[in-house]
Amino acid sequence: MGANQIVPSLVAVAIRLGSSLELRRLDKTLDYLRKNFLHDIKLKDVAAEVGMSESAFSRFFKTHTGNTYTEHVTSLRIWMAKRLLKETDNAITDICFEAGFSNISNFNRVFLKVTGLRPSAYRKSVRKFI
Repeated sequence: MGANQIVPSLVAVAIRLGSSLELRRLDKTLDYLRKNFLHDIKLKDVAAEVGMSESAFSRFFKTHTGNTYTEHVTSLRIWMAKRLLKETDNAITDICFEAGFSNISNFNRVFLKVTGLRPSAYRKSVRKFI
């Protein structure tokens, strides 16, 4: 699954949106996240990017995607980590930072919570089929 597949289909989301302004805001938000999820992006920066307060943006994003901002960024980062674990021999510590996480402890905890496996176990499981 690619980063674009994680992002809700704009056609499906458009049905839930009440105006073209909301659609443009969501499109701009998702595009910004796709381009910047590997960096330390703050909710306040994304909210400012689309001209909203932090609280209004949080409600807007949850309403129109079904996920919180943090859940969405985490899913993009986990997708990248899984890809790197499968396709490279990079050290897990390096993959942690390449995928946008700021520390290895948080990466290991989140990866386990999301996938049910530790990064090393995930790597072994996907590579035995290659």
